Amino acid sequence: MENNPNSSIFEFNLDEESRSNLSSLTQWINLNAITGLVSAGVSVIAFVVTLNRLSSFGSTAAAGPGISGMVLGLAISLLLNILLLMSATNLKKGLDNSSQFHFTTGLTKLATYFKVVGILAIVAITFFTLALVVVMVAAGSRGI
Repeated sequence: MENNPNSSIFEFNLDEESRSNLSSLTQWINLNAITGLVSAGVSVIAFVVTLNRLSSFGSTAAAGPGISGMVLGLAISLLLNILLLMSATNLKKGLDNSSQFHFTTGLTKLATYFKVVGILAIVAITFFTLALVVVMVAAGSRGI
């Protein structure tokens, strides 16, 4: 296919069923992004409530690492869900207006979202595997 900036996504023989499926996909992407943002907000509220309850008992020793972990998790969640929301918005604009630019931007943002999620999954699996090895070595050294 030639690179013509004026070409439309509909030159790919996108029929009504495909267009309908993509439109439905954008709605689900949008719903997932909004759900993720609401979930992040609920997590922050739950963390603050838990922190307040712990401080009423005089136990705030874990507040430092807990706060930094919550901030890191919140930043990752916001990044991913805003990226997902921008992807859905651009895909919808691309489909509604037959705009190649918006459609390509939406797909690019969706691809970036999945790349980041994949990298985070690899990092999590690596940390869990390392923790499992450390626990097994520690248990083996104790004769368990």
